[in-house]
Formats: sequence, C-alpha cells, structure tokens
Amino acid sequence: MVGSKKVYSLLSLIAGLSFFAQHVYGQTYTNIYNGISYSSDHPYNLNVVYFVPNDVPLDSTYQTRLSALLLYGQGFYKQNMINNGYGPKTFGLFTQTANPDQVKIILIHGQESIGSYPSSGGADKIMSETNAFFANNPSQKTSEHTLYITAVSDQTTADVPFYGLGRNCLPLITLS
Repeated sequence: MVGSKKVYSLLSLIAGLSFFAQHVYGQTYTNIYNGISYSSDHPYNLNVVYFVPNDVPLDSTYQTRLSALLLYGQGFYKQNMINNGYGPKTFGLFTQTANPDQVKIILIHGQESIGSYPSSGGADKIMSETNAFFANNPSQKTSEHTLYITAVSDQTTADVPFYGLGRNCLPLITLS
C-alpha cells in the first residue's frame, strides 16, 4: 500500500508536467551538472533533487535506483497517454548524453538532521535549501516542477514531508 502511494504521488506530479511539456521534434536541449553532459528532447525537464539530511548516510546506489524508477515512470506515462488517445506525450528528464539510463539528479546535502525536516513544516526548509542551490546555479533549474526525494534510514519511523505542494512533490526513499 505504501509503495502505491509513492507511485501515485510521483505520477500526480508527472501528470502536471505533461500539460506544459510541449515537444519540439528534432531539437535537443543540453545541460551540464557536475561536469557530466545531459540531454533531452523536451524544452522543460523535471528538476529531480535527492535531498539527504546530514545524519542520513548517502546511498551509493541512489543514481541508478532513482534513474530506473524515473525512466520507468516516464515510459509508463507515455504508454498510457498513447493508450488513451493523446499520443506519445510524457514529461521531460535530462539523461546523461553518454549513458541515457542515468537521469540528472541534483544531490543536496541537508544542513540539518532528519528531525529538522518534519512532515509539518519541513517541506519549506527542504525547498529553501534547494532554492539556495538553484539561486547559485540558475542553469540547473530547468522547469517550475521539482521532485524533492528525501533520503531516510527507516521509512516506518520517518517523519518527513510526503505530499505535493503545487508544482512540487516530496516523496521519500529508504536506503537500499
């Protein structure tokens, strides 16, 4: 049940993205993050943030795990748009130019411990810390839609934001 809520939350954000994902065929958009070149054929791309509070260890497999989930969701959404007569519409994701199985995921190391980002009010802090990154790196914000994935050590006891706010979605993911 919890897994289906996560997928539903992610898909709800994605549904909003397709509304403005105007596809310009034949054009490639590029972006560089941490010295890696990314590309997409969409003019707007979901900002994917992996937010790690300072007392949660970094999962070394996050890039591969989250990329697989995001690419699956992108394909799922596209196929269901086709199935429902809307054509091959989906949301944009920047992927590595040299390795298209890897999605651009912005890593933000939280300034505080996980307890400082509670479900009630913690979203503002997560978004504020991420917006500071975007203010210093404006080329990294590629749309107005952001997926803030918060790393937690134990999903059963985590009290972090797990909801959507306008053009923002805040799911959580446990360590491998």
